[in-house]
Amino acid sequence: MKGSTGDSQLHHITSISNAGHNTQNNAPLTVQPPSTVPALQKPIQDKTVIVPSAPAHPTNIAVYPVDLTDPARLTTFVPLESPPAPQCRHKNDMSVPFTHIDLLEGGFWNGFPNGKFAIDLDYSTFSAHKNLAVQWATRGSSGANGKNGQSFTVNGETISQGRESYKQCLGILQCRNENCDIITRPKTHAKSLEKQTITQQCQCGASLEHFPCESRSYLIEYGQVGTDISTCKYRYINGQPHNHPRLPYVKHLTAQESKDTKEHLQINQDQTPLQSYAAGKDSEGKTKSAREIGQCLGNPDTFRYHRKNFKNSAKSEVGSSFINQFHSWIKRHRDEVIMRENTVGREDECVISFHTKWMRDQLLPKAVLIEGPLPLEGMLTDGAHKYWSDLNSVLISTTTFCPGIDRWVPCMFSFANGVTTRHYHWHFTSVIKSIFEAALEYDMEIKDELFALIVDFSDAQRLGFISAFVDCFMDWKDNTRTHAVIQSVGKCFCSANSSKVKRIIIPLPAIRSA
Repeated sequence: MKGSTGDSQLHHITSISNAGHNTQNNAPLTVQPPSTVPALQKPIQDKTVIVPSAPAHPTNIAVYPVDLTDPARLTTFVPLESPPAPQCRHKNDMSVPFTHIDLLEGGFWNGFPNGKFAIDLDYSTFSAHKNLAVQWATRGSSGANGKNGQSFTVNGETISQGRESYKQCLGILQCRNENCDIITRPKTHAKSLEKQTITQQCQCGASLEHFPCESRSYLIEYGQVGTDISTCKYRYINGQPHNHPRLPYVKHLTAQESKDTKEHLQINQDQTPLQSYAAGKDSEGKTKSAREIGQCLGNPDTFRYHRKNFKNSAKSEVGSSFINQFHSWIKRHRDEVIMRENTVGREDECVISFHTKWMRDQLLPKAVLIEGPLPLEGMLTDGAHKYWSDLNSVLISTTTFCPGIDRWVPCMFSFANGVTTRHYHWHFTSVIKSIFEAALEYDMEIKDELFALIVDFSDAQRLGFISAFVDCFMDWKDNTRTHAVIQSVGKCFCSANSSKVKRIIIPLPAIRSA
């Protein structure tokens, strides 16, 4: 959009369905900026451009569908109904609409904030979104925090007493060839930018022209107790709208892109780098390619770099790191997660079993059998090797068919540091005790048929099940059978289940091939 610069701004209402918010009474606020790109340049209006593949040392291009609307599209958001009072000592938050990071379009920080808005954050939210890093080319400054005998630090109790810094947008470099639309990223160091403007050429061979941008964002850090950074608070104030398009070449993944990239790499661990870069696959079928996840992943070398970091971090997630993560996960879901067997420190084998109440209830027989020629009843148990970075450890799972969602669902998970009879004994002990508990809760009669399950017929699983079956029934207060009788019943289950495998495995080609 062409126009002259000035203080007047155009406000309009737009829907942000991606964020999932109703905007009738609380509409997102946007500001349309004027463009300072001279008339001889050809702005790219309302279209998506696929820029050519990046060279070995890319400076201006990427392989990613980049929105190059000129000027850049404004950030949409839902403003807060009761915004906080402006407190910035330089009045940079005056007449600025406040929002929350979850109320931005998409519900996350996309790295290209554009238009006036402000956000208050705590440390956990600030760090979770990569310290609100931006994809614009910017130069940072700490501002005036210690002049005229005053000292403003992160330990200031209020926003006006906090430490203030800002980032100045450096605009873009455009080709002087009026038939070329390639945009080049400016270098952030002043002397490097000056040299870049004078000596560097566009990919087409023409010289470059620098178009500065007046947009400046501010960050105020305050409220930190001593040196404990986790107590720090932040006020982010985005500046006036940018007068140029987004940059087609960016250097970093956003927090959301990092999360999506990690998930993509976890799904495609067994594939080569080129295979996972092109497109992966999961239980639902083919997944999107790496280039569709993040703008900077248009460069294959960047993807290899992140893949290498992921593999290195995965190797380090053992020992105390795993324990800390598991402990935090249990705390977050303590109302849903039920811990079963935990043999740490009391047995030679390490087995930790857990599930939720809903998973426990799936262990009971279904009220209505699945109609069809092949009824799906009973439980499947198997151990997943190579799930953990420690090759000696396995993830043992017992699953059953859930007619409500027409899927096989897990009923019990166990971490085990081996696959011996005793490891499976503790896993099956958790399964059998859970069936006892659920059946008694729902006033069901305890019958041997409740414990029918399928194993892979390894000696360790078979003997582990028999051992757990005997111990659990011998400990049951209403048991009237001898050890030998219970053992014979357990053996009978293992031998009788061979016919059930033929019935249960036919409709599950994915499990069979696995």
